[in-house]
Amino acid sequence: GDGEAGMRFALLATIREFGREQLDARAETGATVGRHADYFQHFAAEAGDRLTSPAAAGWLAGVDAELDNLRGALGWTTATGDRAAGLRLAHGLWRYWLHRGHLREGLGWIQAVLDQPPGPVPDDDQVLIRVLAGAAQLATLLAAYAEATAYCERALELARALGRPAEHALVLNARGRLAKARDQYAESAADHQAALRLARSA
Repeated sequence: GDGEAGMRFALLATIREFGREQLDARAETGATVGRHADYFQHFAAEAGDRLTSPAAAGWLAGVDAELDNLRGALGWTTATGDRAAGLRLAHGLWRYWLHRGHLREGLGWIQAVLDQPPGPVPDDDQVLIRVLAGAAQLATLLAAYAEATAYCERALELARALGRPAEHALVLNARGRLAKARDQYAESAADHQAALRLARSA
């Protein structure tokens, strides 16, 4: 609805303003800020992997402690147009946003990254598919079903074109959760069953 769109616009404007502040910091600190962003890309990637492990609780606390630094790194990537780095950060963080309930913030950051034009470093399609699937799950929990559908469709198109069964399964699971949220139980079951077959083949 209009209210949801207005809140989303306001959040994206806030994120872009934060990014401009990070760009101003670049003028003052140069390569130091770039190294900071690079370090937190690696931290986010490890956290993303660990959030599906038995050590998830400890890593959630670790991300909590570094959240301002991670926001700074995301702001840096959006301010400088480093889409590839922004995707790597979002890939590592979407499960954190999901677990902590930072749904609107997480979706805002992902959309800000996706809004960046492709840069000299091409997107990692595996990472892009996973970020889109994560965005679909965040949008589903916000009842932003049209957005969730668009993320799923884009991710499915990429996964099919690339022949990536593991990523294809991840997206089908996200679409299955979306169908369940919309009370489309037969479609949900079909997507989850297809995802299970793909995951086994992968």
